[in-house]
Amino acid sequence: MAHEWLAGRVPLFQVEGSKIILELIARDDDAPAVASPNDNPQILSNSEVRLGVEIVLGNVAPLSEKLNIPNYFDCSASFATVGG
Repeated sequence: MAHEWLAGRVPLFQVEGSKIILELIARDDDAPAVASPNDNPQILSNSEVRLGVEIVLGNVAPLSEKLNIPNYFDCSASFATVGG
């Protein structure tokens, strides 16, 4: 549902037909200084990265097992918090 909603508003990139949504959340207070108006923004101070996937538990397990990224709190079929 989120994929269809977002696809109607902005162009989405797909890799091998996947429907993963990556959301980068930055905080203005943590943003690096830009040297000039022509500089590109940099992804150096994201406070959160969110992935929207259809099968939550099926995607959390590989992150935890293969990449050693722990999960926090209880995971459910619709939401999981992971990070390090």
